[in-house]
Amino acid sequence: MAKPLEGKKPIDSCMADKSVEDLLLLVGDQDLGFRAEAMDQALSIGFPEIYPVLESAVRNDGNADLRNGAMEVLVRFGRQAVPALIALLRDADEEVRNFSAVMLGDIASREALYPLIEALRDPDINVSHAAAEALGKIGDDAALLPLIQLLEGDFWLQYPAVVAMGEMADSRAVPHLIPLLDHELLMDPVLKALGKIGDARALPHLLKVLCDDPEKHIAAAAGAIVAVVEKGGAVAKDYLVSSITRRGIENLLRHLSSGNGDGKGAAVALLGLVGEKAAIPTLLRLLEEHDYEEVVKKAITGMASAATTLEEGLLRNSQKVQAVVLCLLRNLNGKVSVDHLLSLFHQGSPEVQLEVLASLAGTTEPEVFKLAESMLENGSTANSMTDMAAKVISRFSPDRISPLCNHLFQSADLQQRMVAALVSGYAEADIFTDHLSGLFDDREVLVRLEAVKAAGKWKKKEFLSLLVSALSDEEELVRREALFSLTEYGEAMPVNHILEQLGRQDERLDYEIIMAMGRIGRTEAEMTLVDYLADGGISTRLEFAVIEALGKIGSRKGGGWQTLSRYLGHGDPDIRRLAVQALASIAAGEFVEEIAEATQDRHWSVRAAALQGLGRSGSDSAIPFIAAALKDPDIMVKKNAVSALAETGNCLAVPELAKCLADPELVKYASEALYELGSAHLSQLHALAGGNEPLLLRQGVLSVIGKFDDEQSMGVLADLVKNDPVEEIRTAASHALVLRGGRA
Repeated sequence: MAKPLEGKKPIDSCMADKSVEDLLLLVGDQDLGFRAEAMDQALSIGFPEIYPVLESAVRNDGNADLRNGAMEVLVRFGRQAVPALIALLRDADEEVRNFSAVMLGDIASREALYPLIEALRDPDINVSHAAAEALGKIGDDAALLPLIQLLEGDFWLQYPAVVAMGEMADSRAVPHLIPLLDHELLMDPVLKALGKIGDARALPHLLKVLCDDPEKHIAAAAGAIVAVVEKGGAVAKDYLVSSITRRGIENLLRHLSSGNGDGKGAAVALLGLVGEKAAIPTLLRLLEEHDYEEVVKKAITGMASAATTLEEGLLRNSQKVQAVVLCLLRNLNGKVSVDHLLSLFHQGSPEVQLEVLASLAGTTEPEVFKLAESMLENGSTANSMTDMAAKVISRFSPDRISPLCNHLFQSADLQQRMVAALVSGYAEADIFTDHLSGLFDDREVLVRLEAVKAAGKWKKKEFLSLLVSALSDEEELVRREALFSLTEYGEAMPVNHILEQLGRQDERLDYEIIMAMGRIGRTEAEMTLVDYLADGGISTRLEFAVIEALGKIGSRKGGGWQTLSRYLGHGDPDIRRLAVQALASIAAGEFVEEIAEATQDRHWSVRAAALQGLGRSGSDSAIPFIAAALKDPDIMVKKNAVSALAETGNCLAVPELAKCLADPELVKYASEALYELGSAHLSQLHALAGGNEPLLLRQGVLSVIGKFDDEQSMGVLADLVKNDPVEEIRTAASHALVLRGGRA
C-alpha cells in the first residue's frame, strides 16, 4: 500500500513561511497529509487579507487541488464568507456561480436564503441544481414554494428539490410530492422525503407502492411507511393494518429472503406493526444476523397470539435463536412444556440454559426442584446461572425448600452460605428471617454482603435495624450495599441514621448518602447538607453532589437556597452552572433576580443554564432578561434564549422572538419557537406581518402564519397580497397562501 508522501517531496510541517497558494494546495490534496495544519494557518491570516487569493483560486480551472482547497477554506470561514459568496452567486462565470451555491449550502446561513432562491432561476441548470441542494441544507420554509415549482421542470432540478423538501420536513409539501411517485427515477427520493415528513396523508400512496411495485422500491416504501405510522400513532397503525394487502406482505417477505440487505430492518418493523404471524419463521432466520436481533424481537413481541408459531422455532433453529425465542415466549406468556424445557437445558448452550431457567420460574415440578437444588449446592453467587436457580427454587413451598436452605445456612462452606442468603432474598415466606439475621454477623464479608442484599429485597421493617447496623460494617462493600438497601425503603427510610454516617465514612460513601437524599427528596436533610458544605474540606465531587441534592430538596423557607446563591460566585464555572440549575429546580419563579444575575456570567454554559431556568419560570419579569441575552456574543447562549422565550409560553415573548426572524443565526429556531407557542398568539403575528417592521422580520412572520390552518390568517394573507406596498411582502404572503391551498 502506498504511503501518503510516497513519491512526493517532503513538506516542512511548519506552515508560517508558506504562500497562500501552497497552503491551499495542501488543504486540497488529501494525500499530502498536512490539511489540518494548512487549514489552521490559512484561517489565521484573516478573511479580508486572504479573500482575493481564494477568489482567484476558485476561478482557476487548471488546478483542481488549488480550487478545492480554496472552497474548503471559504466554507470554514463560515458567515464571514457569505457576503462575498453571494456576490459570486451573481458572477458572469456559471462555474463560479455553481461553486458559490455549493459553498453557501455547506455554510447553511440564512443570509444566503433569498439569493439562493433567486439562483433557482439561473440560466445554467447546474447552478439551479446546486442552489436547490443548498436550500435543503439551510432548511428555511421560505424556500418551500420555489422548490415546489421546480417539480414541474427538468429531472436534474426535481431531484434536489425533492431531497430538500425531505430535509425541511414540512407537511405542506406532501400533496406536491405524491404525484411524483409515478416517476420511476424519482420514486426512491420521494419515498424517503415522505417518510421524513411523516404526514399520514401519504400513507395510502405509500401502501400502493409497497403492494403493487416490484422489489426495487420495497425497502424505501417500507421505511417511509414505518416512519409515517410511528409519527401518526394509533390511527395511522389502524389504517395500515386494515389496508395492507396480501401482496404487500408477500413483497416484504420476499425482500427479507433476498440477498439484498438494504431496508430489511424497516421491512421487519413493518411486519411487526401489521402483526403478520406468518412472517415469524422468516424473522427468526434473520436472528442469525446480529444486526437485526433487536428489531426482530420488537416486531415479534408486538404480534398478538404469536406464541404458538414461536414454539415451532425451538425445534428447527440454532441455539442462538432458541435463546431469543425462549425470551420472547416469556414476554408473550407462551407456554412450553417442562419436559421440553428440561431437554433444552441439558442440550443447550449457557445462553439457552439461562433462558430455560428463567422460563421455569414458577414451575413446581419435582424435576425442576432437583435441577435447581443441584445447581445451588454446587454453584457460586457470582454466576448468573446460580442466581436464576435461586429464583426458580424460591417459588416452591416453604416445606419443600426449608431442608435445603437450613443445610445451606449452617454450612461451613462460604459459597453455600452465600447461596443461602441469595435464596432468602427471593423467597416470599418469612421462615428464613432468623437465619438471614444471623448471616449479618458472618465472619466472611461476602456472606454479609449477600445477606444485606437479601434483606434489601425484602424491604421489611424488621430488617431496618440490621441494615442500620450494617452501615458501620468494617467493609466498605457492605456499608455501601446497606445504604442502597435502606434508600429503597422510601418513606420508611431511617433518614437520621443515614445522615449520621455523613462525614464518618470515606468519600465514596458520603457521595452515595448525599445522592440518596436528593434522589428520594427528603427535605429534612436540607440543613444537614448545608452544614456539611459549611464545614469545608470536601472534594469538588462532593460539592457537586450537595448542590445537586439541594436543588432537589431545598425550599425558599430553608437555608439551602441561600447557600446555592453564594455558589453563583464560585470560581469553577461547572459549580456555578450547577448552582443555577439547582436554584431553578427549587422554584425558578421565586428566584428570577438571582438566576437573572447569572445571565451575565463570564462563562457561556452558566449563562445558558440561567436562561433555561428563567424560561421554566414563565414569569413576566423574566422576559427582559431573556430578551437581552439574544444579543449575547455566543451563539449557544442565543439559541438557549430563543428556547427559553418559547418555554415561558408568555405573550410577551412573541415580539422578542419575532425580532429573531431577522437574525440569520436565529431565524430557524425562532420560527420553530413561534409555531410551538401556538395559535393563541396569532393576533400578535398578524399585527407584526402588517406593520412597519424590518423586511426579514415580516417575511419570517408570514412564513410562520402560513403554517396555521385558520380562516383569520387566510384573510390577513389575502389582504397583504392585494394591498401591501412592498413587493417582497406580497410575494411572501402569496407563497404562504398557495402552500395553505388558497389562491394568491
